[in-house]
Amino acid sequence: MKKVIIILGLLVLGAMLGAAVSVAAQDAPTPTPAPATPPPPPAWLGLEVADINPGLAEKLGINLGVVVVKVVEGGPAAQAGILVKDVILSAGGKAVNRVSDLMAVVKAAKVGDVLELAGRRGDTATTWKVTLAARPAPEPKSLFPNVPELAGVTREQLFSHVLSGQVNMLDKDGKPLKISWVAGVVTAVTETSVTLKPNDGTADLVYNTADVKVLGKLEKDAKVVVVSVNDQVRLIVRAKPLALPQIKRPVAPMPPKQPVPALPALKGVVNEMVSNGFVLAIGDQQRITVVLAKDIKVRPENAEVKAGVNVLVTGKKQDDGTFLASHVLIVPQVVPPKVIERGKDILKDRLDKARQEIALRVLKGEIKELAGSVLVLRIEGNDVKVVLAKDVKIVPGKDALKVGAKVAVSGKKQEDGTFVVSIIQVHVVNAAPKAPQPVMGGTGDRQQGTVARPANSQPVKSRPLALP
Repeated sequence: MKKVIIILGLLVLGAMLGAAVSVAAQDAPTPTPAPATPPPPPAWLGLEVADINPGLAEKLGINLGVVVVKVVEGGPAAQAGILVKDVILSAGGKAVNRVSDLMAVVKAAKVGDVLELAGRRGDTATTWKVTLAARPAPEPKSLFPNVPELAGVTREQLFSHVLSGQVNMLDKDGKPLKISWVAGVVTAVTETSVTLKPNDGTADLVYNTADVKVLGKLEKDAKVVVVSVNDQVRLIVRAKPLALPQIKRPVAPMPPKQPVPALPALKGVVNEMVSNGFVLAIGDQQRITVVLAKDIKVRPENAEVKAGVNVLVTGKKQDDGTFLASHVLIVPQVVPPKVIERGKDILKDRLDKARQEIALRVLKGEIKELAGSVLVLRIEGNDVKVVLAKDVKIVPGKDALKVGAKVAVSGKKQEDGTFVVSIIQVHVVNAAPKAPQPVMGGTGDRQQGTVARPANSQPVKSRPLALP
């Protein structure tokens, strides 16, 4: 029973006082070495900046520099007139393209130096002269953040703020059990008693230590807590770090940390909008349904996701094949001049290649052999076998296709080397002049049954039709 009460008293005491009481006092002050010369404090600009991402660059209409996202009130930057959303392009005559450039310039400077910054505020160019200062000391953190009334109380002062307390409980038989404690400083110690001056300023209390459990050495000026059960002293604890035994337990080796995989990203064009997201077109064939998360972040801000825009989405692929997007970045549809010139060169090369292919698809020669759907053409002394397609088109007609005819064939060369003809243009040989037709009546040539023709006229020749 005695051990149970001692443990209970320690638990209650620890819950009320916390770990801070245990470190409030030490047995003896630790000797400190001779102070060394402190290094000079680093220079401080008094603001926070961020790199300009593509979305912010589009919003601000710039491509370089850093943007101010926070200005410390009363700091050097605030005194120089710098505001949030100002853009810094140079510092101390050096270009600032990212945050690290500005940090390097400030790090190389000293407290009291005047640093000249150049940048923009909206569409107006401006400069600022900032006198660098030392960073102010941070405010001490409260031991009890949820109790603002104790703000400013240090660990050394905490014990003097602890007075007394009481907890009413029921024992195992259901009888009332009162556990109370009093904090104070020891003023006198004998073999059988200890005199305590309570922190609440009341009269000194004398406790008999003959049958009391004592944790720690009792001596004058020691800070202690006296725990009583039903107004009977059971425990006296000295408020100092307790040397608790460390129990070594076998610990299984931790597996090596795996790098956190980056969120998968998809890039494409919004094909169409659906109820909970949109359909993303990746290339000419792939289509993926993108579902927008509840806390979706779209950059640039206030941008509209609609059909036809280029986007870059990051998120997680779901079991049903959809893609749950957590971020959507709208990619500006701006083509650099170099890409345009390169595209022109590629288009020119493709056109030249197409012209060469078209030229190779037309053959001209004389029919040497004709057997069914196979022709043998004599082309510049070489025999070339071509195959007629089922739907071959012959101009002026199939009757003109015979051995010895001069033709121009158009088709396509197959992988096996044969040439399949889809169009044949036959060059018709000049026809013999027709016999004159007699004409009844008239005078001169007309009376002789001939048709008058100018002396310098030529016979009419049949013209071959041009290949399409």
